[in-house]
Amino acid sequence: MERENRSFGRETDLRIYGLFPNVSYLQFAADKGEVVLFSHFEQAHYTLSGANQIETLRIPLTHDSKKNASEFWEISYQHKWLREHQNAWRTAYGKSPFYEYYDYRIWDLLNQERPSFKSLQESTLQLLLPWLGLEELPIKNLKFEESRHYFGSLNDTPYREYSQVFENKFGHRKDLSVIDLLFNIGPECASYFRQ
Repeated sequence: MERENRSFGRETDLRIYGLFPNVSYLQFAADKGEVVLFSHFEQAHYTLSGANQIETLRIPLTHDSKKNASEFWEISYQHKWLREHQNAWRTAYGKSPFYEYYDYRIWDLLNQERPSFKSLQESTLQLLLPWLGLEELPIKNLKFEESRHYFGSLNDTPYREYSQVFENKFGHRKDLSVIDLLFNIGPECASYFRQ
């Protein structure tokens, strides 16, 4: 059951973000004409369409940085989360049409082990936006407290389905991270966001 978050709205609204924003949010951003970054602890994760279920992958933050403002969050590399995420991607998307085209390019960035979550999030978006046909969108920062008004119409954004690897088994899975879209439809992402 969804819980209300006093400063934002429904708890599921927080899931739009992560290291890799979900498809619904990027459709919303394309319609708004800008990508807005805001920071909340719930961002340190993203979702994939796994072979058996939707998987949530988390980016561990250092214990001390969780107490700080989001611009000071530091990623912990003590746990081998990069290897675990890479294995999860391979299992989920190894047979998708565009996995091999984009996978290594994204991992070139992730393997740089940037210490700052904010820096990694911005770099990841800058890498992805041109592939999605959204390179013209400016990236803005917004304080978490200011985000409720901005995201008020997010739930009104129409969602469009696309082909997915496990669609025959599970039907279409909604609100996955944008890497699901990218690995499944590749260069068609630009036309997807312009429909």
